[in-house]
Amino acid sequence: MFFRMMKMKLVKKIKVVMCIVSIVFSFYKVAISLPYHASADSTTDSSENTPSESTTTKEIGSSEEISEPSNSTAQSDFQSVLAVPTVASGIASVDNFNDFRTALLDSTITDIYLTGDIKLTASFNINSPKNIYGNDHTIDINLQLIGVALAYTTCSIYDVTLINQHPYSFFWSEFPGVTINYTNVTSSGQQFIYLPYGTANLYENITASSDTQEVCEVKELNIRNGANVAFNNTSNSYPVVGNNSSTVLNIEDHTTFTAQSNNPTATIAIGQSLSIAATSNFSIANSRGCALGSYYSSAPFTIASNSGIGTWKLNGTDPLPDIGYTGPITTSFNLTSIDIAQNTLNVTSNNSMFPKYFQSKNVRKIASGPFTSKAQVITKDIDLLLGEVWIPPYNFVSATNALGQPQTINDVTIQGEADGEEIGTYQITFICDDAESVATVNVFDIQLHSLPTIYAKDTWNEYDGLDCIIESDSSSNSSLSFFETNVSVTAQKIEGANMIDIDPQKLTEEEGQYVLTYTYKHKSKSMNVTVEENLFNDQSIYPSILDFGHVAIQYTNNQLIATNATGKIDITDKRSNNGDGYKVKVTQDHVLTGISSGFQLTGSIIQFETGTATNSSGGAVISTGSNQTIDIPVGQEKEVFRVDKGNSRGQIVLPLTEFKLELPSDSPKIADSYQAKITWTLSETP
Repeated sequence: MFFRMMKMKLVKKIKVVMCIVSIVFSFYKVAISLPYHASADSTTDSSENTPSESTTTKEIGSSEEISEPSNSTAQSDFQSVLAVPTVASGIASVDNFNDFRTALLDSTITDIYLTGDIKLTASFNINSPKNIYGNDHTIDINLQLIGVALAYTTCSIYDVTLINQHPYSFFWSEFPGVTINYTNVTSSGQQFIYLPYGTANLYENITASSDTQEVCEVKELNIRNGANVAFNNTSNSYPVVGNNSSTVLNIEDHTTFTAQSNNPTATIAIGQSLSIAATSNFSIANSRGCALGSYYSSAPFTIASNSGIGTWKLNGTDPLPDIGYTGPITTSFNLTSIDIAQNTLNVTSNNSMFPKYFQSKNVRKIASGPFTSKAQVITKDIDLLLGEVWIPPYNFVSATNALGQPQTINDVTIQGEADGEEIGTYQITFICDDAESVATVNVFDIQLHSLPTIYAKDTWNEYDGLDCIIESDSSSNSSLSFFETNVSVTAQKIEGANMIDIDPQKLTEEEGQYVLTYTYKHKSKSMNVTVEENLFNDQSIYPSILDFGHVAIQYTNNQLIATNATGKIDITDKRSNNGDGYKVKVTQDHVLTGISSGFQLTGSIIQFETGTATNSSGGAVISTGSNQTIDIPVGQEKEVFRVDKGNSRGQIVLPLTEFKLELPSDSPKIADSYQAKITWTLSETP
């Protein structure tokens, strides 16, 4: 039998302590034969009387196979309609190479929509205009050659990734007047475009790399208005754009164009002309040679920029330009070669510095706009505690303008603000010339809650005053494990005008005024805590377990079964000069009941002895309850100890001993483990 005790805080001036009582009756300890109860000799093997589980299996013969209805015919017909449409529609949707080839070779089909990734397994030419809509799928060119074999044909490619390109790239052609339009295309492999007698127009977002030959070998390449184009060549021997004495490159307004190579040949090598619009942003760089070159010495280079142009010298390492030419600037010049043996001729510009200093053979990189600016803004993300006022300097670190000059926060444009009164995440943009930085402000809260009256010597956890942490996304953390890992706690005792640091875990060691501070993400919130003298303190100890062990069933004699458990009622009362009185009661919730059987031990009684009550003051204790044998009643409370008002001042202790279980000889018993619950109640008034 065991007795489990739980201590609870005072609620409505009543303190309750509960426990569980248990006893086990065993057949094998039976001392006499039982004429009408089961005995050790009368037990049987339960397996003999327990029905066995049977399993029924339904077998399906081979002639009765079950399958789901098939719609393969309908699916096949549907795919056929998509892959080979009627002539009137001119549209095909494909997801495999065979259907793709069929659609490309069918002159009645103009628009081909990809519904899946495709890998080419054969080479062939087409002889009619085509529009390829990739729907963000990938075509693995697989080094196959798909050419356009019809002069003055226009084809378009949209929203697709091309990989494993051959030097004779997808939709290559040597026929005159062929035009290929590219919109939102990514390409990798040996070459992106091969149109030595044709035109390529690039729209929206284009990213292309080449590891064998040029990225683009084309008669005319147009970077169309608003496009964002990035070329990279790692072949080490070919330009990014060029290898054709008739090459024309036009970079239109509001575009962003970058080209990077690593070879002795110029990154951009033209044959006829290069034109860069003033509102574009560009960067043309070569880590081993010059940025620009020409196959034909009379080919004009016309470069303009509203924001200015920067150049980086050959073999330099400075990330910022060596020379900056302020804008708006227009320039024109001619180059005599595609490598560093070139001469720069006929230089003109509205910026007088440009003709004086610009020599293309010494320039590894030429760029405009944000690619040349020395402007920079550095910010930091911060956390803000709910209720704090946000100001921009909290996020600002430093800034420089386009000329590299340090700037203060007063020189920076700030867009957005954070509301310290509202939990959330705020984005603040800091702008200096053409540089900007976005900083984040996370507004969160540390929520505290008021504490009940705390008494000296009370059990205490330093996180008792912390309710929860509310993050900027409004999620809440309130677990003790989270607090212990992430929230630090400090405590100070107020001593007049002084604040004395103390261990927050020891805050209840003595009465006084304290400040408790919780810190999370470097933000803190504090609360005042009062620890009062404990005028009424219960330090009673009740048996945590009453275990009467295993008992043999017998009907000859009454049984009185003892346990070694002891306890004490220990109460200190300082509420008045002579104390305000109190009482302790006890009850058993039900008769000892079998856990498995539900059988009740009728007539069983749990009892204990009380000793002599003593007072720490040394005086006599005027009370009821000393030196008694108390039977614990079932279903009703019984007073164990009472000290009346005027007699309870001081610390009074009443020993509790001799916990026993009485079992009448004639009460029915069966083998089982029995339990019951005992509840002790302390009332602050007698």
